[in-house]
Amino acid sequence: MINSDLRSKLISLPKFDPHVHLEGTISFKTLEYLSNKNLVPLDSPTKFNSLSVAAPSPENLLAYSSLGFIGSFYEFISLYLKISNCIKGAEDIVFVAESYAREARAEGVLGAEIYVTPSTLLSLGMSQQELTKGLLESQALLASKVS
Repeated sequence: MINSDLRSKLISLPKFDPHVHLEGTISFKTLEYLSNKNLVPLDSPTKFNSLSVAAPSPENLLAYSSLGFIGSFYEFISLYLKISNCIKGAEDIVFVAESYAREARAEGVLGAEIYVTPSTLLSLGMSQQELTKGLLESQALLASKVS
């Protein structure tokens, strides 16, 4: 366990996130908000193309809420698809981007290279128009915060 003095020193160091996926930056608090807002129960399977992917286990959701992910690759995919399925439109993409920017700034992150997996969001039912709108608005929002 890191003591608070060391943690403060680490947070104060400048950082750069060289490769983060927007869907993977979602905190558990943000996931719960999107789940409730978009009526996507965390304990239900996710329909992905013609597959039904099991819901993340309560243990993995609990670990995700406090420690980050632990588990097998299949469990990772289950959680990743559930997170992605909670993002339903442009305003959700912008909300996630803004949440990440706020949390990253608090951790001393000065810049990031952020990726999105459009094929997953489109396969889960988001329209191309909503995806494009959300990405463009997020890009503008994040660019305005880098000064």
